[in-house]
Amino acid sequence: MQTRHIKLPAFTIMETILVMVVTAILIGFSYSAYLLISRSYQSFNTKNKHMMTVLQLDKLLKKDFIQARLITLEDRHLIFHGDSMVTDYEFQPDYILRTRGLTDTFYVQSTAPVTAFEELRSDSTQTGSDNTVDDLQLTVFLQKQKIPYHYHKLYSSENLFQPSTDAIH
Repeated sequence: MQTRHIKLPAFTIMETILVMVVTAILIGFSYSAYLLISRSYQSFNTKNKHMMTVLQLDKLLKKDFIQARLITLEDRHLIFHGDSMVTDYEFQPDYILRTRGLTDTFYVQSTAPVTAFEELRSDSTQTGSDNTVDDLQLTVFLQKQKIPYHYHKLYSSENLFQPSTDAIH
């Protein structure tokens, strides 16, 4: 009885190792590309969230400046007096609080606001009727960039007129 050697088609060990090495290199490149794209997307998403916060704050400040009947500065708070609502802005170095029924917190870094009335700087420690504001300058920091904002309120004489109790009617 004679044994026959039958040769079956198969890969050699060297071919198998070579395919495994090439596959490992391709998986490594794919994983690195995935991490790079993932980090890039996260950075893009974070930057857009910060930008949306700044844009929303700008939009609300513009709206409040337009709708306010009178704007006053009291104890480092900017108060917007409207016909039916009062809106309060508190400026802190790392955030800005806006209270109008509900409280909105804008996590943005900013400089201290500079306020003025008829081109004379306002002092937040004043009390009484001399704390009216018609100008606000604020610098917001976004992605290591300074973005200056300037808001100005044009008052009508009706809004600025404050009748005296001593006046004869």
